[in-house]
Amino acid sequence: MNLRRIALAAALATVAAPAAAAWEPMASTRLGEKTVDVFFDPTRIRDQDGHKMVWQLDNLRDEVPANQARSAVRLFAVDCAKASTALADLILYKDAMGKGQSLGRQTSKTLEFETALPDSIAELLIFRACIPPEQQKMLMEEAAKAKPGAPAAPPPAPSPAPAAK
Repeated sequence: MNLRRIALAAALATVAAPAAAAWEPMASTRLGEKTVDVFFDPTRIRDQDGHKMVWQLDNLRDEVPANQARSAVRLFAVDCAKASTALADLILYKDAMGKGQSLGRQTSKTLEFETALPDSIAELLIFRACIPPEQQKMLMEEAAKAKPGAPAAPPPAPSPAPAAK
């Protein structure tokens, strides 16, 4: 086996084993009637072709029917400059937290970037992937300080009543 094949095998082993990741909580959201906890792995962010490659784990809190996935591990390509993401890889797992039997995998042949919507999971993923941790902490502290004491915006001035004819 040549050195190139060994390197390729090592890279594939890393990609195929996301369950061993250092998942950090990112957010919780709803998928229909179910609550989904969303995590990401800051230790495995890597640069590739001008993008950040970031692993995200979606974990349903509640039990699911026997033939359905309880968790999904996704690899996103993140374009920091354009604040957009593209799904590169998706692996469904039978058990919670990306464990248990794999129920399928879908790898994207091409990356189709979508701009992150404000206050979305994608926007949060971009924040976590593209901004250095020290700067994230500073921004979060500034936001926390501004939130409790932020002055309320004055109400808009009432429109003048139409003149009577």
